[in-house]
Amino acid sequence: RFRIRRTELRFAGDLLGDERFKYTVMIDPVQVQEDNTRRSVLQDAFFTIDHMPFLPYHKLDLGQYKLPLTEESLRSSAKLDTAERSLIGRTFGDQRDIGAMLTGDWPAATYQLGVFNGSGQNQADANDQKDLAGRVVVRPLKALEDVVDVPEIGTFEVGTAGYYRKDRGTTREKKRLGYEARYEYKNLRLSWEHMFGQGTASGNATT
Repeated sequence: RFRIRRTELRFAGDLLGDERFKYTVMIDPVQVQEDNTRRSVLQDAFFTIDHMPFLPYHKLDLGQYKLPLTEESLRSSAKLDTAERSLIGRTFGDQRDIGAMLTGDWPAATYQLGVFNGSGQNQADANDQKDLAGRVVVRPLKALEDVVDVPEIGTFEVGTAGYYRKDRGTTREKKRLGYEARYEYKNLRLSWEHMFGQGTASGNATT
């Protein structure tokens, strides 16, 4: 069969010409047909505060966007190594939620720490608790370049990511923990990820 896999349309820019305040909106009309569990074409819709003078190298995102889980899922679909995302990327990553996330970015390290509703994409918050998600990536070769003069040998990064929801009432505990490594040099690219999770199929299910 012929098939339209995705039709992502992304709009982004500065508010009132001020690069400290940005917006991003992305829709995908075809996803409503591809996935019958989705009720809206909306993918991303968030506001970014960047270049904060009191917190350099940081930005704050408010709205709906991807959770900081798995290296592959945070990359654009146009930059995937294969035609579809991996099993890890589809199962644990490539998921959106509504919340607030702080990102710190330096040449040798990046971290993301967010607080989310935990209800999923285009869903209202179902309770008064919040879920936590975070990711840390370190680039040791870049850190070494800042100390001594070394020849160009590519880029290497290692990282870890996690997600946690506390068990409360009918909302069951949810855990995610993963590790990643990636090396790139000219036309060579090697990547590895491992992640495990714990949760329940429904509020009354066993772990």
